[in-house]
Amino acid sequence: MEKRDSKINSLFFHMGPGFHAKIEAQEFSQRHPHVAFLNQPQDLNLKDLHAWAENEVRAQYAVTQKPLQLLGHSFGGQIIAAILPGIADLVSEVRLMNTAGDSFQSFAHLRHLLLADATTSTEWLQRSPEEKMNAILEVAGHPQFGDVYWKDPKAQAHYQQIANGYPGLNIEAFIRIFSEYLAVDPQKTLQSFVWQGPTHIYYSLQDPLITDFATVESWKSMFPNAQFHQISNTGHYSHFELPSFADKFFKL
Repeated sequence: MEKRDSKINSLFFHMGPGFHAKIEAQEFSQRHPHVAFLNQPQDLNLKDLHAWAENEVRAQYAVTQKPLQLLGHSFGGQIIAAILPGIADLVSEVRLMNTAGDSFQSFAHLRHLLLADATTSTEWLQRSPEEKMNAILEVAGHPQFGDVYWKDPKAQAHYQQIANGYPGLNIEAFIRIFSEYLAVDPQKTLQSFVWQGPTHIYYSLQDPLITDFATVESWKSMFPNAQFHQISNTGHYSHFELPSFADKFFKL
């Protein structure tokens, strides 16, 4: 962890394997110094990535001696869901942003949008992890792949300006972790543990990875007390496109 002090009470898990939280840290850490923006290691398998994430929670709790808020964007929500059974007593609140109960369902939405693929999420569940991974990589190679995540061109340009100063996606890490994630039935994860604590799930129907409430509704299995909040006029990167929402999401 980059920072570990008693002022930190929130841990942010970013959008996915092979990425990092350095862009969020540069944009938000000064305004929200109570949040630790965690960079996922690039050389771990999925099991060890979960162990790393759980250790980060335990290490910060050892400093604060107070339950922590866990914040997840996109695939960061999958990490929180995986580790929550082991550290539930160390958590005060969970907040998720534009994260689906089943991450592959999000890519099925993208395939429909970019490739006019009518294959349903249910039909995709019958495919092998290798077939699913190939389907994701096909979508990722589409020339409009990066642009469809955004609604605000100015916010996108600002994000890219920051991103130019840091390494890009580590594709090997992405494929390794996501292939292992695809080999596990996400419904088993959602139904294996119930957390009764306060949970806020923010989602945008204009995010091509979400598109409908059913994409996030499945979180109810794990978070029966979850409050769902629809965000308007924003895509996948709501925290960059809407400063007022970022303040709400990262709040103390």
